[in-house]
Parts: sequence; C-alpha cells; structure tokens
Amino acid sequence: MLIRCGADDIHLPSNLHCCRRVDVRQRLLRSEVSHVRMLPCMAMSWASSDNSRKTMRANRGKDTRPELAVRRILHARGFRYRVHFKVPGMPRRTIDIAFPRQRLAVFIDGCFWHGCPDHYAKPKANAGFWSEKNASNIRRDLEVSHHLRQEGWGVLRFWEHHEPVVIADAISHEHQTITRSNSQQSLVNESQHPAAPRGPGI
Repeated sequence: MLIRCGADDIHLPSNLHCCRRVDVRQRLLRSEVSHVRMLPCMAMSWASSDNSRKTMRANRGKDTRPELAVRRILHARGFRYRVHFKVPGMPRRTIDIAFPRQRLAVFIDGCFWHGCPDHYAKPKANAGFWSEKNASNIRRDLEVSHHLRQEGWGVLRFWEHHEPVVIADAISHEHQTITRSNSQQSLVNESQHPAAPRGPGI
C-alpha cells in the first residue's frame, strides 16, 4: 500500500495486517499531515508475478467471452434459457446455461481453471497449490455432473477453446432430442391414461 503525503511517499507492505494499516493511517492524520491520499492497495493473491496476476484476472468465472458468444447464437436461433442457474440440491453451484424445462445443463469450462488436457499448463511457481486447486476443480465438476444426472438432467460440457457455433449446434441438437422425447412420452402417457368421458352439460 502506498500513502502519498505531498512529495513524500510512504510504502507500507501489502501484507500488513488491516488493523495495523488503520493504526498507521490514524497516526498520520493525528500528525496533521496535509494532502494525504490513500491509493487502492492490491489484495494479497497467490500470483507470483504481475503477469500471472493479469492472467488469473483474465480468466473470468462467469460471462466469459465464449459463454457470451454461445448465448448470442442460441438466442438468435430462438432458444430461451437461464444463466448462472443454481444446481438443484446444490445451491452453491451454478449452471452456465440452463434449460430447466428440458432439464439440460450446459457448462463451458475454462482451460486454465478446469484442467484442459490440450491447453492447461501447470504454473511453475506455487506448483503444489495450483495442482491441488486444479484437482479440486475437476473433482467438483465430476460431482456436479453426477448429481445433475442423478436428478434426471442431461449434462453437456465443453472447453472454452471449442468454436461457439460448434457448441451451439451440439446444444441445439440435444435440446431438440430431449423435446422430441418428452413429446413422445407425453403421447404415451395420454394413451395409457385416457381422460374420463365428460358427462352431459359439462
């Protein structure tokens, strides 16, 4: 953290405890230092360098460019869907693109955070931390997919490097397949349980 006092700069360690930072600031104010301006300090992170930090920030958790591109294509084709839909029974987990009526869940996984076999490169710094982090994400993905299938949902997972139109085509095909299957099942149910005849005057 940098405290700028006129022409003099006082550098405070970024890992300085919050209470100590407040104490330093209060002492500066009590000393009636003029023109004190607090500059935003960067939160502690596991990034080993500025470049690593920029890379981590570029890997957004939601509304990524691949997601937005796929959603635009689906919307243009007339599909309506929910985004960031909470996984039934697992409210802390969300579905990137969900079709609740068809019970179809779509995930577009980032290559870095989810361990893409083609593009994931293990960071050299903090290798142990990132290995465990990646393994934890993969376990969570498997757990969510298994839970959804147990609840009767179809699950589609894609990597962010896949072409958006290819992803949209696969989603469209699966959506139409599920819709057709549901319609056929409805007809079967109606034939097995015909509606009772209506009486006169009803």
